[in-house]
Amino acid sequence: RHATEGCRKELKTSWHMPTMHKHPTFLLLLLSFLHSSSGFVPTAPSALNFVKSPQCPIQLRSSQADDHEILLYNPMTSQPVIRVVKDEKKVSKPGLDSVQDIYLAGDYGWGDGFHPSTRLCVEFLSTVLSHGSEKVMLDYGTGSGILGISACKFGCKSVIGIDIDDEAIEDAEQNIIRNGLSDQMKLFHTREVIQDVDGIVFRDEPWMNSLQFDIVVANILVGPLMKLAPVLSLAVKEETGKLCLSGIRNFQIPALEVEYAKFGVKFEQIRTGCHENWRVGAEGEGEWAQITATRRKLSPSEKRNLIDEFNDRAVA
Repeated sequence: RHATEGCRKELKTSWHMPTMHKHPTFLLLLLSFLHSSSGFVPTAPSALNFVKSPQCPIQLRSSQADDHEILLYNPMTSQPVIRVVKDEKKVSKPGLDSVQDIYLAGDYGWGDGFHPSTRLCVEFLSTVLSHGSEKVMLDYGTGSGILGISACKFGCKSVIGIDIDDEAIEDAEQNIIRNGLSDQMKLFHTREVIQDVDGIVFRDEPWMNSLQFDIVVANILVGPLMKLAPVLSLAVKEETGKLCLSGIRNFQIPALEVEYAKFGVKFEQIRTGCHENWRVGAEGEGEWAQITATRRKLSPSEKRNLIDEFNDRAVA
């Protein structure tokens, strides 16, 4: 019932042992229990590059005059790049140099840039996109559409947003229209998405064939990220694409790494950030993580195995 020092030491150095590879969900539950009951935090492989976000503590980087706007920064230049505007009539200083404004409608319940995981994803996008880019992006779990809209503002050629919630899709659609991006960002419900070994297919858009993306972003919780490992992994272009995962805690990373490795994904960098002004005891309190990863080319035998696995799932 308790994680003894010996047990914790063993797990700290051997979380990646083969028997646990076979049961990543069990590993996730075990690590979650140890973290909550004893403060245990697993040590990630030395190959992973952990970076503390310069936006931590985040409240130092947001507009403090009121809560009608939020500034998001490029971590490499420490310059503001996105301003989320919730009420255009109360903007403190219109026309900030080199800052793209994003206008959000609705109650902002699906993402407004204030949560650390959202800010970490915007930081990532600001470093991999530039104006004139030919890159296309998948925003899985789009919510308010803030990440897809940010990508368009940074120069992404086109974005596809996917969500499981009809109300979120409606909010995102209004935000896309409000920001004048209807030609750049399109939305789909998860029920329209079909898994394919060469990417994803949209049920009502067969002319699209299998799609893979230069950038795939998913800022959701660890449970869905585990289940979506095949979808998100295979949606990333082999070798050249970038996968961004967030909405997770540091101690959840090992189980995710095990699961995504099955599909040729390699975790390369972990950025962390927190919101020290968050209410004590609230769900968003503490440090959050954002993973940057790439995917290697799968062998023909690996692809055949995946096809068999997808067929088995379809039958089940």
